[in-house]
Amino acid sequence: MLPLIGINCDFKVANGTAQAFLHEVYFRAVEEAGGLPVLIPPLRECELIDGLLSRLQGIVFTGGDDAHPSRFGQEVGPVYHALHPAREEFDFAFARAAMLTEIPILGICYGAQLLNIVSGGGIIQDIPSELPDSVCHRLAGGLNHEIRIAPDSLSSIIWQRDTISAYSSHHQAVGNLGEGLHATGWAPDDVVEIIESDADRFQLAVQFHPERSEESVRLPLFRKFVDESSEYAKR
Repeated sequence: MLPLIGINCDFKVANGTAQAFLHEVYFRAVEEAGGLPVLIPPLRECELIDGLLSRLQGIVFTGGDDAHPSRFGQEVGPVYHALHPAREEFDFAFARAAMLTEIPILGICYGAQLLNIVSGGGIIQDIPSELPDSVCHRLAGGLNHEIRIAPDSLSSIIWQRDTISAYSSHHQAVGNLGEGLHATGWAPDDVVEIIESDADRFQLAVQFHPERSEESVRLPLFRKFVDESSEYAKR
């Protein structure tokens, strides 16, 4: 059976109508890799999360806007694009619960920041403001930049090379690392682009967008994640 992969949705209110939505590239990447995507809206009743986790074999935490800086002990900086409160509340409850299990987790962009914050880490709120000598990480329409990968890491096993070029579109980044996490990928300016769990489990998060990257970057990551989810389903 195909593993059920939960993917958290974005949320907005437009013309007075509340909408949960997800960019197609996320669920197509899971489908392409052999998983069965299940779209998860921001639930009002967080008590439902345990039941939800018992039915899933993997979770993708997707990109989005910015978590409120109070969640990592900072004041609001000069650039802040707020998540909808309904999404933020659910995402943090969902991530906290998921990280207490052995379920495979893949975090993407804001999803990487979410996992780091939940683990007690911090965030660089705006790369251009805080790191003026940094490379460009975000342009209208996105851009690709190089990422170097640590040897002897899960990332090196996935991509089988020491550098990749991936689609980037972010103004924030992981700052100080949360408990139980370590960095295994960096942009040319040393901004962290990949974090992994210290434990023997698939918990990997990327600051870039693999779902929008070339097949040679996208497919190895999503296939490894789906394979791990299939193994988790057998337990």
